Amino acid sequence: MFKKSLAINIELNSIKFIEYKLKKKSKKILNIEKVFIPNDIDNRDEFIKIKIKEILKEKKWMSHIINVNRYSSDLYIRGIQIPVIPNDEILIVLKREIKKFYGEIGNQKLIYEIMGEIDKDDKKEYVIFYIILPDSYLKLLENLDIKINSLDFDVFALNRIFKLNQTEKGNTMYIDFGFENLKLFVYIDANLIIYREVNIGGDEITRTISNFLQISYDEAEELKKEYGYISKQKTEELLEYGEKRGMYLNIAYQSVMDKIVRKLIHSIDYFTNQNKGSGIDKIYLCGGSSKLKNIKDLLIEELQIDNVEIYTGTENFEYDKSLESYFFENSSCYTNLLGMTLIDKILYKPTKILKKINNKSNKNYLKIIMIIIVLLLPIAYILNNEFKNYSKSNNEIKKIQKNIDMINDASNNYDEILSKYNKIIEDEQRYEILNNKKNDLIDFLFDISHIISDRMYFETLSYDNNIVLIKGVVISEDGFPMINISDFSKKLENEYNKVVIKNSKQEEFNYKASFNMELEIGGELNIGQ
Repeated sequence: MFKKSLAINIELNSIKFIEYKLKKKSKKILNIEKVFIPNDIDNRDEFIKIKIKEILKEKKWMSHIINVNRYSSDLYIRGIQIPVIPNDEILIVLKREIKKFYGEIGNQKLIYEIMGEIDKDDKKEYVIFYIILPDSYLKLLENLDIKINSLDFDVFALNRIFKLNQTEKGNTMYIDFGFENLKLFVYIDANLIIYREVNIGGDEITRTISNFLQISYDEAEELKKEYGYISKQKTEELLEYGEKRGMYLNIAYQSVMDKIVRKLIHSIDYFTNQNKGSGIDKIYLCGGSSKLKNIKDLLIEELQIDNVEIYTGTENFEYDKSLESYFFENSSCYTNLLGMTLIDKILYKPTKILKKINNKSNKNYLKIIMIIIVLLLPIAYILNNEFKNYSKSNNEIKKIQKNIDMINDASNNYDEILSKYNKIIEDEQRYEILNNKKNDLIDFLFDISHIISDRMYFETLSYDNNIVLIKGVVISEDGFPMINISDFSKKLENEYNKVVIKNSKQEEFNYKASFNMELEIGGELNIGQ
């Protein structure tokens, strides 16, 4: 009998589960479950932990082989091409290349997968994508307090399921249109060449509609599903018949979709230039937002690519008869989980080693106490017998006295051990403080890349005693509106103690604006979460 397994995907707004069973030449999907995460919840991590345990207990899934994928914008994901070399040399080469662009990764975990093999200049090269896992990400998973077989990640899981569909030669783009972002995969034949994340998703469409029409989030979500993409011709019809709500909805909808289309065009143009003028032949859509009405028409119209289809990957599996119809009606929302079921090795197995210093100290302290207790038990046993025979002879009394001296020596040794241990803990804490201070600026430079616009440039950047001074410019492009510098400042204010715009100047014709900004950094950075 084959052991049952479970894939858990923790997203921004939901937790999804797929129970499956390995068979000789296939996988069978047995059951699914989905839990929504409220927008206004106070302690999101605690809610996730409780809900996962409730589902595992209710469904009797606790003994399954469990693989977990938790999306986080903190993950550093990059692709690289290296010559084909023995597998035991890949990690060494990767670390050397990463050091050039990222710097020393220290104790952070490095995960990678070979995504394909290409011919370049008559030589074979591996296409490898790697992920650097920060300690904060691992601690979130350890706090789930469940036995995890392996971590998994969208870039790897989706690649597995997409490659099953790459049976023909050509240039193909897959778009995972999710709640929080878009993930773009570009393949030449069966080899992944480009992977990008765009921080725009279905959630931003709903929020824009909600703000534009001054309605609740839930009402905006229903309107988004009801209308979907409205073409320019349809907008004119709505105007003609006086349906103002449809017109306003379309304006709000288009403000987001225009940004998405520009990002897609930039990625397609980049690939075409890198591929000697050969562009994208076909586009596949998946993800929850791929169900929006007329989304295919939008891409065909704006990208001028006629071949656009929905791909879910469901045709690659067998299914239990009891599986609810909801799964098949919403299968595009489960494509990444189907990819998780195809995992064939442990990418990274979380342990309970990564704990806070105080917890670690408590554990070590308890270990010392247990060792001393174990050492004292035989002595206590001997003393008990000696005291019973105290009246027998003076020799027995001397033996007792000797054992008492042994206890005193053990107590003195314990005090000395405890003093040395406390000194080690103090050194660890001091080192962590110094190391955090050293990495403040490095973290700032890396994390700020998540929120800076591609039309904002820094001319100078200086750092002194936790104060960063930025001098930069914002340049209008292709007639698009100027980026609001104060919006950029507000994003920074969410994360930093003090953000001050020293001055901001708009130049003639509204093509360029310059600004000086000062902000104070320090402690733990969370930009992009």
